[in-house]
Amino acid sequence: MSSSGHPGPEYEGPIFDGPGAPEPDFQPCYVHPDRQTGIFCQRCGRPICGQCMIQASVGFQCHNCVHAGRESTRQPRTASGAKLTDRMAIGQSPVTWAIAGLWLLIMVIDLFTRGLPSGLLALAPEAIAAGQFWRLLTFGLITGGFLNLVIHVLILVMIGRGLEPEVGAWRYLGILACATLVGSTLFVLIAPGGDVPGATASILGLIAAYAALKLRRGADIRGDLLMLALMVGFSFIVGMASFYWLVQLGGVLGGGAAGAVLAWAPRERRNLIQGLGLGGIALVCLLVAGASAAIA
Repeated sequence: MSSSGHPGPEYEGPIFDGPGAPEPDFQPCYVHPDRQTGIFCQRCGRPICGQCMIQASVGFQCHNCVHAGRESTRQPRTASGAKLTDRMAIGQSPVTWAIAGLWLLIMVIDLFTRGLPSGLLALAPEAIAAGQFWRLLTFGLITGGFLNLVIHVLILVMIGRGLEPEVGAWRYLGILACATLVGSTLFVLIAPGGDVPGATASILGLIAAYAALKLRRGADIRGDLLMLALMVGFSFIVGMASFYWLVQLGGVLGGGAAGAVLAWAPRERRNLIQGLGLGGIALVCLLVAGASAAIA
């Protein structure tokens, strides 16, 4: 090396005598103007500080561009149209846990009010004839005893944590409504009278709907069908005179029909067709029950 700083004659490597690398262009972050940064968003080009930058496949992006990218990316969905989520997360089954909480709350209030909520919500054909049509749906919130409550909650959680994320909250509510309404309508049409709870109709409806969705995927549903047949058949043999088996049978039919609507709705305008199908089942039940009440 010579005294001038340049390589001597013995140096055989390349000589770099051009301009040095440019100094980074520091600018204030567009979100935090008090912070200087030399990092720029790869999508919009705006300066972003360390708090605002998000690692991308190449370089960094700002929060706004990342959010816009997620909005423009098509959300993966299940076969029935619901957003694909983590099925094991409790937060992905809000309707399931809300219904379990309502069942428990109604039972607790019953203990302190001598059955006031159950008296207002349970299915009673004479009350339906008097115009209390809300009972066609609200009787699904009555479980009928502490042991029944425990059993119903366990089954609801087991089924709901898998079914609700697959179909989505509003479709899940639609299945429950259809199962409950068909069960109550059959009871009102055929049974001579009596107060009955309806939580079982909801449970059986969920099982039947799940079976319909599994059938659409080509899965084996023989176990589901056997369970439904045993539950309805046992109720028919043991309590035929109570006509409670009509509620259970209606729950199976209503839930199965709702599940079929969700499973076989075409992808084009799927949400509209599913909504019309579930709404149609509910409307038919209300019209039939109303006509029966008017005739009575």
